[in-house]
Amino acid sequence: MKNSTPNGIHYLIEFFGCDAAQIDSVDFWKKVLPESVKGTSMEVLHEYFYKFEPQGVTGFLLLSSSHISVHTWPDKSYAACDIFTCASEEETKAAFEKLKTLVPCDHVNAEKINRGYQFLNLPISCSGKSMKLEIEEVLHEAQSDFQKIVVAKTKEYGRCLIIDGVLHSSEVDHDLYDKELLKSLRKTDKHILILGGGDGYVAQRAMQMYPKLKIDIIDLDVDVVRYAQKFLGQNIFTNENVNLSIGDAVHFLEHADKVYDGIICDLTDTPIGTAKEEDDFRKFFEKMIAFSEKRMAQSGWIGIRGGASCALDGFINGSAIIQSILEKKLSNNINRSDIFIPSYGETYAFLFAEKK
Repeated sequence: MKNSTPNGIHYLIEFFGCDAAQIDSVDFWKKVLPESVKGTSMEVLHEYFYKFEPQGVTGFLLLSSSHISVHTWPDKSYAACDIFTCASEEETKAAFEKLKTLVPCDHVNAEKINRGYQFLNLPISCSGKSMKLEIEEVLHEAQSDFQKIVVAKTKEYGRCLIIDGVLHSSEVDHDLYDKELLKSLRKTDKHILILGGGDGYVAQRAMQMYPKLKIDIIDLDVDVVRYAQKFLGQNIFTNENVNLSIGDAVHFLEHADKVYDGIICDLTDTPIGTAKEEDDFRKFFEKMIAFSEKRMAQSGWIGIRGGASCALDGFINGSAIIQSILEKKLSNNINRSDIFIPSYGETYAFLFAEKK
């Protein structure tokens, strides 16, 4: 997971084809290393150099923002330098670029590492701002056939499932979300369908409420299920009353022959998109809701994760789009609730309707 807001920048620099006598000179490095940080806020607090026999130099500058070091192998015409600072990225890069010009050589290899705590910047649809979550540990990161999946332990919300850069669920407050999405679930319901829900949390909550309930889950991405089992400790998929299928939700609804007392739509968000993506979003939910209506019992219901309660330009206003489709396709007893989900950093809309 890329560390977009590092505590420190670390450059590992290798100089090949150097002048052997030059890089074996303490005086050379006493001049070069301090020169590389001139014009920046990085103050040299202390320096130490050591000349090895028969050859080789080690040097170190203690900076107000960390350090620069060098070690040389004159017999190999090779020198290695580290620049590690908590100064700005611009200043650290400037020191790196300056040092490259000060050490004559045939070629340079360099690697930049972002050091320190990692943060997840979550897009906030209602404000256009972002919420920063501190990542304590990335438990798993992978690109599946469909999406980028990260499971990370965060300081505020414990283990979180992050899909395409958007937090999908957290172990600390997922219960707020699950209870709301299941608010239409009735004691008399015998069989429900969950579209998405690969993290298992909604199904887990439903089974806690009514242990005899039968649940079908259809999720597109088997990797989400696997990572939920492995890294989130999810075991709901082994419950004898839970049947998991991997596939496309719309295709499943179109071709299934079962009838359900209730259908839950727990699909991932698409918070940022172009006009074309918004049109595709609308078409998807028109199909999904139309096919869901056919799979619902006569007194059946549907509950949908609507996404952020509002959205600025540049974000897809999913909740408004879904609500308009429900009002057109399933006009009987349309309800909406909006609750604040702390790990999302904003208020989310949940939409409900009953079959006509």
